[in-house]
Formats: sequence, C-alpha cells, structure tokens
Amino acid sequence: MSDESAYVSRWDKREETVTAETKFNAWLLDLGHGFQAAVAYNEMTHILLDPVIYPIPCTPLYCSHLLYTEEGEIQALADVAALVTGKSSIDAHQGKEFTIGQVIYQPNPKENVQRAALYLATPPRSISVSDSQACSLADDASPLWQQISCACINHEDEAIPILNLNNLFSLEFSQSLEHSHTHSY
Repeated sequence: MSDESAYVSRWDKREETVTAETKFNAWLLDLGHGFQAAVAYNEMTHILLDPVIYPIPCTPLYCSHLLYTEEGEIQALADVAALVTGKSSIDAHQGKEFTIGQVIYQPNPKENVQRAALYLATPPRSISVSDSQACSLADDASPLWQQISCACINHEDEAIPILNLNNLFSLEFSQSLEHSHTHSY
C-alpha cells in the first residue's frame, strides 16, 4: 500500500467519524412569558407539578420564592423569565397549575453538588440534541442570556439557550445584578 492510499483511507475513516452525529438528551423548558431554554438531561432531578412555594420578602423578582422539599431542604426558586422581562411568571400564574424543575449543579469540581429549582409554566419536554444544532443567541435576546447560558441550539427553528446553572445560581451573578443600575431587563 502506498503512502498516498494510506492517507486516503485514514481520511475516509475520519470522515465517517466526523459525520456520525452523537445525540444527547436534554429538557426543553417553558419558562413563561414566551421564553424557552434547555438544560442537560442529568441536571434535572425531579419535576414537581403544582408544588407549594413560599414568597421571600425583600428579594429580587427573579428569586423571590423558595421551595421547601419533602426531604426538608430549602431550595432557591429561579424565575428566569422574570430575570429577563422584569415581570414575574409566578405572579402571572397565580391560581393556575405550574411546574417546578428541581436541578443540580456543581460550582466547581472541589465543591459539593448544589440543588435549586426553576419555575416552569408547563412540564418540560424531553428532546434530543446534537452539535449540529449549535447556533447563536437570537439577535434581539437580552444581554442577560449571555451570562446565564453556556450555549444555544436551534430547535424547531427557534434559538434555545442552554442554561448555565452554575452562573444562574452563583453569588457573583446575583451581586452583578445588584450592582447594575438598570432594572429594565
């Protein structure tokens, strides 16, 4: 076999590897107010339908409630749509059924896994995604999406941000919002 044919056959194998698409499972989240996002399948641990949540006075709109779990844990409840719009999705659904997605994240490899919750207007949908669906955030997306998403996928002709739970629930992110002088998200 000549060197040239060996190169071609290696290229052919590489081409097969490149074109074979790996699919991953994710949760498609309806955040309310017409916003959607996704999280990795293994980041969502429980889906709670119409749970009891508790208001927290004197807190920012996007994290003004908490969830008290059956295990006795208190979890921060993020209303991501409120973060982006400045309008509470939780208040908009007062008296209507809603869903909470309990999520886990690990701020860094040396820390324990943390738990938190996301407000969802409807139960999440399981979807299959691949690298070929990668895209940019929509041109009219709030700059906050840059801070709370780690990537974006095209799903059914819509740009869907993939939430970066580490950033969303970080103290640094919360402090950066406190220091911003604008409240029009």
